[in-house]
Amino acid sequence: MRAASFALVCWALVASGCAIDDLDHTGKGCPCPSGWDCDQATQTCGHCKVAATDFQVGWTTPNSIRWAWEPRGDVASFSRYELELRAADGALTVVGAEQNAELGKFELPRTGGNSDFVRATVTRGLDPSALYSARLLAYDNAGCVSASSSVEARTADDPQQEIALLEPGDAGNAGTFPMACECADECACAGQSCMGCAAALELTADASACAPAAVCLVYEPACACAEVLKVSGLAKDLGAVGSNVAETAVLEMRIEAPATSYYSGVFLLLDSETGEPFGFEPFTMTGATGYGTWQIPLRALAREGAPPTQADLAIFGSFAEQARLRVGDVKVRW
Repeated sequence: MRAASFALVCWALVASGCAIDDLDHTGKGCPCPSGWDCDQATQTCGHCKVAATDFQVGWTTPNSIRWAWEPRGDVASFSRYELELRAADGALTVVGAEQNAELGKFELPRTGGNSDFVRATVTRGLDPSALYSARLLAYDNAGCVSASSSVEARTADDPQQEIALLEPGDAGNAGTFPMACECADECACAGQSCMGCAAALELTADASACAPAAVCLVYEPACACAEVLKVSGLAKDLGAVGSNVAETAVLEMRIEAPATSYYSGVFLLLDSETGEPFGFEPFTMTGATGYGTWQIPLRALAREGAPPTQADLAIFGSFAEQARLRVGDVKVRW
């Protein structure tokens, strides 16, 4: 009799179009069925207001990994992201907005009113040829913490060859020029943002040996403006890189950005009046004292599968406060 009653209940659920996953799992212990979030703070099922889906590896270099995802939710419900990075020996590092400023944002600020959602972050300073795993935590303003799946990535082998793009003396042709400003309500400018460059890391603060003069632009916080630091006339032949462009070659730079630029980019400009730049954007330069090493795969710079063959360098940033960007020790390594 009890078995018959159970069969009738099951038949009724099926007939009504219900399934086990349609039941209310709110407050029940993790793991949770598809369509539900496991709140990491309480280890119970629910629906967090923000989450990261499709968490994956964007690319790897010898000393960095780019992690990418698709955001779910909205800026009004967002609190922060945290990346949990685990080395092969089990050592855990939690990367937050203090280390990678973009993790404190749902949308990149100062982008001219466009909704440029934060979809990636780069962990730097890693060991070459090393296995890492990571997952992304998304915190909403109600305290719910959703977690992505865990993903593994191995950093590339340490490069054995290199071509120096920016050496002492090369920067005589360095300069800065403004990109177009996109200002809300045609706002006027106030405040300053300055950029300079350094071919050698030991140059003095005014970088007088690099650029003729620092070019300062003025900004209103509502404006979305950026300036470009360009080193032209390098004409370095990258032909020796060969097929490694699509495999192991990386652009390596030492950058000092005392203030944060949430929307930054780097370009290798072709030695041609009609050639388009090969670029990578956006990435966030978190404000810090001292130089940090950035590595970007050359394959991430390619457009339509064509590798850059000459190298003039351009780097841009958008700053909300006075800042002097310095760049040195620029190399292609493979």
